[in-house]
Amino acid sequence: MEAYNRALWKTGSDHGPAVSRVSDLFRAIKANTAHLSPFTAFAFKFETMARVQCLLALLASTHLAIAQNGSHFKMIPVYPSPPMTGKNDDFKLTLEEKSSLVDGTDGPCGGNIAPIPRLSFKGICLQDSPLGVREADFVTTFPPGITAGASFDRAMIRERGLLMAEEFRAKGINIAW
Repeated sequence: MEAYNRALWKTGSDHGPAVSRVSDLFRAIKANTAHLSPFTAFAFKFETMARVQCLLALLASTHLAIAQNGSHFKMIPVYPSPPMTGKNDDFKLTLEEKSSLVDGTDGPCGGNIAPIPRLSFKGICLQDSPLGVREADFVTTFPPGITAGASFDRAMIRERGLLMAEEFRAKGINIAW
């Protein structure tokens, strides 16, 4: 404990720390632990480092608490108020319609969202084949993306993407992933 007191406090004074910076603290620790056994010196250094880390964590948490408070700044809205509130009676869905939006329905695509005629919603057809349209007649099987990428030919990769998009669109697929 004497080594600790000598490292952190002025000799013969109780007026506070003798160090003003962390680097001074480490220099004082090194100077005052030279006479200690290796284990005691390690324990002393470990304890001091733990105290410094706790102090730094406490200071950091203080800043986080201030940031969470929100009293130091006022947020400015980025966008104006939306033109619609989403409370229109035309957009109320029945339980079956909600279920079909979430669960999907059977159909030709990998994922199908049923149309809702009373809302003029035409439905969505989702397809997930990386080689082109799957489970359809008269479609092209494109090379895998990793093979096309290995060519390092950007123009060819772009053309592959455009041709795939054209074929997806021609088969009535809204979203391809």
